[in-house]
Amino acid sequence: AGAPRVISHNVGLVMLPQGGVAIGMALLLTGVAGLEDLALLIINIITASTILTETLGALGTRFGLARAGEIGAATKTLKGDGHDEGE
Repeated sequence: AGAPRVISHNVGLVMLPQGGVAIGMALLLTGVAGLEDLALLIINIITASTILTETLGALGTRFGLARAGEIGAATKTLKGDGHDEGE
């Protein structure tokens, strides 16, 4: 929604390491009557996929941020453009 194209095309890679939320939601299924067996299957599947995405997610995040030009952007902002404000 108004983000530059380079950022919107790389945001998916940066969102990979969010599997902990899915595990928490799957654990809620264990409290639903009649879904205990299905809940265990879902938890196993989500846990396996979360391990994979958490492992690859850090690499994907770094790659996506680098492609979007965001790595080092804060340092450039803090240092300014090299001109003193008093001049």
